[in-house]
Amino acid sequence: MDAQGGLVVRLTAHPVATPTANGEERPTSAQWAKIAAVGAAIGWQDGLEDERLRSFVKRTAKVSSTKFLEPHKASKVIMGLENWAAQMHDNQQAGPIATCF
Repeated sequence: MDAQGGLVVRLTAHPVATPTANGEERPTSAQWAKIAAVGAAIGWQDGLEDERLRSFVKRTAKVSSTKFLEPHKASKVIMGLENWAAQMHDNQQAGPIATCF
């Protein structure tokens, strides 16, 4: 809202992947932020430098390091992390499983 009570709409450009010096595309800042946020939600507190995230990226995107992620592979990583976080949440909601012997 502005000072007169009117609605203010701010338009921002859609983030785009930025090429490196050799022309390879890198994930957008929004993709990096999402990866870091979902990783933190899972409990990985070292952000993009967390070794568990690096291992996940290697398995999911088939790259040797997060720095070699391309935008489409970053999307796969985000989907995988979100699915994992949702599964962890569902498991916590279900509580411990009773075992009868």
